[in-house]
Amino acid sequence: MRNIDVRGKAPMPFASAMDRDTTDDPPAGPLVRLEEAGGASSSVVEQTRSEFQAPRAREEQPSSILSLLFEQGDTAERLIPIDLLSLTQSSPELRAVVQLTPAYQERYQRAVRVQAIWNRLTEQQSGANPSAGLMYSGVIQSLAHNFNCLLSAQKVALVALVEGLDDPEMRNSALEEIGADLAGLPPELQQRLVALAEGLEDAEDCVFVLRGFGTGVAGLAPELQQRLLVLADGIDEPNYRALALSALGAGVTGLTPELQQRLVVLVERLDNPGHRASVLEVLGAGVAGLRPRSSCVSSSLPRDLTPCIAPELWRA
Repeated sequence: MRNIDVRGKAPMPFASAMDRDTTDDPPAGPLVRLEEAGGASSSVVEQTRSEFQAPRAREEQPSSILSLLFEQGDTAERLIPIDLLSLTQSSPELRAVVQLTPAYQERYQRAVRVQAIWNRLTEQQSGANPSAGLMYSGVIQSLAHNFNCLLSAQKVALVALVEGLDDPEMRNSALEEIGADLAGLPPELQQRLVALAEGLEDAEDCVFVLRGFGTGVAGLAPELQQRLLVLADGIDEPNYRALALSALGAGVTGLTPELQQRLVVLVERLDNPGHRASVLEVLGAGVAGLRPRSSCVSSSLPRDLTPCIAPELWRA
């Protein structure tokens, strides 16, 4: 992986900072209006907020809130970390309950740490670019691993930062770092990143970015998956085309049956037997998840080059 470094600044050990206890207190001031918590779970936030209305009428009995939380056995599973943090800002009592309940505590504290680190990295300094801190080596990747701890506006800012990078190597590295966690982004941001990949002119850059996407392709909508297949198939240089198909093959089990079959057909069309073998080696790891039609690999592919494909999957 190519590292992203800010000129004149040493790389920050960001991943380790994410894992240690920066603070157990929420960020100072309001984090965000509750309706801006964003993401697919915003409806869960609204539903959960309404569930807490009744106990608030008896604020002198905080134990009733605790009882309600325990009665809602699946609440912890339905709330992502940033939603937990947003909810606790509306009520000190809820914060106390979350901090004392193991099912909530780890996710709450992780959201607190991620928000504290984000605020530190983007702290406005005189004459400095407020986004410069996000360009330390490994920062974007670490934030991508914690998309469920970021607000919608922060996810948008992160994608906009990648879009605005002028240096091709920095942009491609940033795309790679986000790629594996594409599923953690809302569809409109996924589409913007796919469009960035489609705009790459250099075949090597395309392969580099598609490798970064890897299994993250499984979290994309079918139309975006199809666009990436078209991108890979459109690479003229045979070696790079094979590498691009191999990169997409890492997420083969997350493709629709139609796209699985199309990927296999594209592999069949590779002229070089060695290229076909290298792609099939990747596909072999996920072959158990392929639908029957796509598992029936054409006999045009030599069997001695595809030991990863079980014999019963071949057509006679």
